[in-house]
Amino acid sequence: MMFNSITYAVALASVFSNVVAEKQSTFSASTLKVNQELLDLHRDLIQLKSVSGYEIDAAVYLQNYLESNNFTVELETVYGDSNRKNVYAYYGKERNTKALLTSHIDTVPPYFNYSVVDNRIYGRGSVDAKSCVSSQIVALSQLFKDGEVEEGDVALLFVVDEEVQGRGMVYASDNLGVDSWEHVIFGEPTENRLGVGHKGMASAQLKAHGKAA
Repeated sequence: MMFNSITYAVALASVFSNVVAEKQSTFSASTLKVNQELLDLHRDLIQLKSVSGYEIDAAVYLQNYLESNNFTVELETVYGDSNRKNVYAYYGKERNTKALLTSHIDTVPPYFNYSVVDNRIYGRGSVDAKSCVSSQIVALSQLFKDGEVEEGDVALLFVVDEEVQGRGMVYASDNLGVDSWEHVIFGEPTENRLGVGHKGMASAQLKAHGKAA
């Protein structure tokens, strides 16, 4: 699985230029640079096992990382399960932002650790979706440091259980209490192309009564 966050960071910058167009600003080269900070964050996230059902280590790591980078962080315990926490982060005190970057921190099993072979990064979640999580965090941090975004512009939401039933996003939708977003960007592998929609799923149980043949 190849780590391809350069294109992702450029795409983020393009969308942000519309989100904060009233500022009439340009993006510095440092905003788009995929640097060692991004690679280190990506590596650290992959090294944390976060298979669906036990995402707590990744959530706590992100809380500490984001707080050290001046974010306000809220951890949401999902449906009373202490091993499953969504992460909601924003700058300052304004949690009702204009835009949202979101992705998920759970992975499918089995877990296998981080490695680099022939300039390619391997490991469970290296693309889906820890590349997106790390890219969103570093891109937003750089934009904030460069003065391109400010408090109230953009928040981050990283949810659990995306790979199974989507319960993390359902819980966030029902309990986060934010309805101010004008734009939402979902971080998912899309072959380096921007998508304009995001599909979910529906499930049903069918019962049939009859006689065995």
